[in-house]
Amino acid sequence: ERMFFWNLDVAVVDSAKELVAMIKSIPPWTTTSESETTVADNSPTVGPDRSKLMDFKDQLRLSEQEKVEASKTFEAQRNALQMSSFETYNQLESSVSSRV
Repeated sequence: ERMFFWNLDVAVVDSAKELVAMIKSIPPWTTTSESETTVADNSPTVGPDRSKLMDFKDQLRLSEQEKVEASKTFEAQRNALQMSSFETYNQLESSVSSRV
């Protein structure tokens, strides 16, 4: 198992202390590109990816609204069906009682 990961160029360590030491030995990551900027709220940089993200968020919001509306409609239809079945049952019960 270890050899499999070793062949994939994955670091294999025996203990947590070794892992921590290896991670601390890695130099901090720095960018040289001016186009790579970080945003405080962890949102992606401006550009086409941000545009797609905003579109997906809008689609998600609309889908959630549709879900809420559909569940309200479903609940109203369910309640109407229950009332109808209750009334039909009462009519059937009264009809059977009158014949007996």
